[in-house]
Amino acid sequence: MTFRFCDGFDSYTATAQVTRKWSSGSSFTFASTAGKFGGGALTNSSSPYSFQVVKGVSIPSGAKVRVGFYLKYSSGTTAGGTSAGYYNVGFNNNSALSLTPLGQLAVVNYGGSTPCITSSAFVNDGNFHWVELEYYLNGSSSTAQLYIDGISQGSYTGFFASAQAIISVTVALGYTFSGTGWIDDVIVWDDQGSNFNTFPIGPRRISTLVPNADGDLAQFTPKTGTSHYAMVNGGFASTNYVSDSGTGNVDLYKFPALPYSPTSINAVVGNYFAQNTGSGTTSLIPKLKTSGTTVSGATQTLTVGINSLYQAAFLTDAGGSSWSATSVNAMQLGMGD
Repeated sequence: MTFRFCDGFDSYTATAQVTRKWSSGSSFTFASTAGKFGGGALTNSSSPYSFQVVKGVSIPSGAKVRVGFYLKYSSGTTAGGTSAGYYNVGFNNNSALSLTPLGQLAVVNYGGSTPCITSSAFVNDGNFHWVELEYYLNGSSSTAQLYIDGISQGSYTGFFASAQAIISVTVALGYTFSGTGWIDDVIVWDDQGSNFNTFPIGPRRISTLVPNADGDLAQFTPKTGTSHYAMVNGGFASTNYVSDSGTGNVDLYKFPALPYSPTSINAVVGNYFAQNTGSGTTSLIPKLKTSGTTVSGATQTLTVGINSLYQAAFLTDAGGSSWSATSVNAMQLGMGD
């Protein structure tokens, strides 16, 4: 596994919806048009130092964990200094990246505040900056790399902590007491597996698409009516759904074209909110169809009585070829059981 999680913050309409994707968070506000590309972002101006969102992950001990995201501060924002209690990126609730008083970013010792890398770039200039951090816990052979806007800010080898599994990733605004901060387009991945395992990947853009038509298979049961896609494109406030009480059935959906033409595409990620409403074991199997070929993602076991998020990353099209805008625009995505 390489891809772990992503959020483009464009699927929300209210602040309270954010923790439907994230495990927890505090002191953030959803801003629907404040993002890097004009879509949604998370922000805080009244107490930016307490802003954080946390995502539970399952990254094995010995892996290099990577986080990429857009970060913006209002011009002249100042910080109280690198702090073990307030940071920009943390793993297992321990600091890893912090904002300096002058507006630079500093990689810090695991759970501490001592800078190991201090960026030459300043991020408190009122612009969005693409930040990529790689962090590797391996005793005295621990390493780190920091990139801002695709430019290396330095690397480090030394002691952080012993190798350990990463069970949570935190993205926050650091020890910031003035100004306003924003984050957008967060991606978490690692060096495991054979795809999407490189670092850095360079500035990325997450485009959020919702179904706009039924696909070639419509075998689940809509809550109401005959349109399947209309039951799954209503957003977080919707109470609509499709369901199935059997096995071996598939629902596929079509999507609108991308609003831009990317030069490269890392992955198509399906977001599924699902639950087991009965007893026993119920599975959801992500499905992707391109050019007449359908493939399955990893089977997900649904939680009884709890509507939970499952993300499935398809790193190539169904034929095994690299994604292009043309193949994304023609894809069908859905699920089976």
